Amino acid sequence: MTTTNDHQPLDYVIVGQGIAGTTLAWLLKWRGLRGLIIDRDDGKSSSKVAAGLMTPVTGKRLVPSWRLDETWAAADDFYRRVEAETSSPFLTQPGQARLFNTEESKEEFDRRDWSEHPVEIRQPQKLVDAASFDAPLGGFELPTARRLDVPAYLAASRAVFVADGTLRIADLNSATDLEFGDDTVVLTKHSLRTKRVIFCQGALGATNPLFADVEFKAARGEILTLKIDGLTETRIVNQGVWLVPCGDGIFKAGSTYDFENLTPHVTNSGRDEIVERLRNFLKLPFEIVGHEAGVRPVVLERRPIIGVHRTFPQLAIFNGLGSKGSLLAPFVAGQLAKHLFGGSPIDSELDYQTRFQPRIPKAERPRVPRLTEQAQTLVGDVVKSGETAIDATAGNGHDTCFLAKAVGYAGRVFAFDVQSDALQRTSARLADIGYENVTLLQRSHAEMKDALPDVERGSVAAVMFNLGYLPGGDHSVTTRTESSLSAISTALNLVRSGGIVTVLVYPGHLGGDDEADSVGRLIEDLPPAEFETSIRKSATTSETAPMLYVIVRL
Repeated sequence: MTTTNDHQPLDYVIVGQGIAGTTLAWLLKWRGLRGLIIDRDDGKSSSKVAAGLMTPVTGKRLVPSWRLDETWAAADDFYRRVEAETSSPFLTQPGQARLFNTEESKEEFDRRDWSEHPVEIRQPQKLVDAASFDAPLGGFELPTARRLDVPAYLAASRAVFVADGTLRIADLNSATDLEFGDDTVVLTKHSLRTKRVIFCQGALGATNPLFADVEFKAARGEILTLKIDGLTETRIVNQGVWLVPCGDGIFKAGSTYDFENLTPHVTNSGRDEIVERLRNFLKLPFEIVGHEAGVRPVVLERRPIIGVHRTFPQLAIFNGLGSKGSLLAPFVAGQLAKHLFGGSPIDSELDYQTRFQPRIPKAERPRVPRLTEQAQTLVGDVVKSGETAIDATAGNGHDTCFLAKAVGYAGRVFAFDVQSDALQRTSARLADIGYENVTLLQRSHAEMKDALPDVERGSVAAVMFNLGYLPGGDHSVTTRTESSLSAISTALNLVRSGGIVTVLVYPGHLGGDDEADSVGRLIEDLPPAEFETSIRKSATTSETAPMLYVIVRL
């Protein structure tokens, strides 16, 4: 055992033997460095229940995964080498069949030209077995999709680490168990001295006070293990949830995303959600033989984070792999290893020090109003008592109620939404605040001109749009580009001089990118002599962050 009295300190101590810690440990072992892994042996960690899907494209728009060429090559080389050294196969290439679940998703796919796409996408004549799957809208195939058997990878690695004495089952309190020297750290409870302590703690990293400025948005996921007699499918099948073949009639199915309940325990609601979605496309009966849950370590912008502590350069962090950890881990761990023990710079998209600033106590932070609040503030400065206003997307009724108060009892508001659920919610909110000056219309906002024949051109004070889907409703029902553009054009004709139109757009959901781009182009083309336009962006730098367009008629 290495103790604090040993002449030479360890090169590193890794805290956590999940996907991040295990992958980094292999890379440092291959560099010939002396180290130790300290692991709590927590059977509820997300790594130990992860499905290990390695998909070359992600999301409804099939965007290639981040740094795909580099991450894919690094993962292939790394896992093949570990397989060889452990004599344990755990990386397979089953391919993936993705089934369309809405006409909109099929139309979106058919509109795009896939000939120049960097990832092979096929549409075989017979995509899935009709006796096993219900796929009336068809789908497509990703033949290069892979799967890492994460539990097998972790177990095979663990056996090696135990055999060579580099794994210790224990806990580490980062607040009390570390004493810092000039260039080393003493782990007092463990009688260890090391040059580096690298925290690979997954979701537990959110409780580490040494890296308290890292902004986590963890998500609990649940997975079912199923026995499905008669299902011979060897590929991963995905339609809202994925179904992964594990051999001998056993399949994994999942997963859920819960950002509120972060306990690592299974729930009936999680089980029921997976079962309901499975029955949308799986015809065969199945038996649930296992149910697991884990908390994914997701950080700001959903990209992994690596780097060195600002005050104590002996400390480092590797976290935030999220649901793409199997694909990203080898590439990201390689960057960290080269930085810590080779001096190479860290990619700015991953670097802890460039992505997060020292955390200001919450009570001292200036609050940046949300874009919905900014829109209401701008509209409130324009609308006068007794005027007419329009909520083009009633949704949950927040803007409708705001406009009802802004125009007062003498004014009037018209609120549009195609979903009866949205209008019911809006009506309930209006009843709570006691306003009856609103007309609710279950019609598309594209029909605004025909629906409001008595509203004269140039007589409306404000029109508010909040595009996308109904929060808490059916996310497959969204505003559409053509109808939104038509409605905005009508709104611009209806507003008076000095009147305002606000349009909140949400890239990222199905059709959202195209809708946001199209709205932006429409507004850019407005004549500057007639309209003053501006754009406000969310505080986050994510490419899918919402944007607020503001148009004032001069």
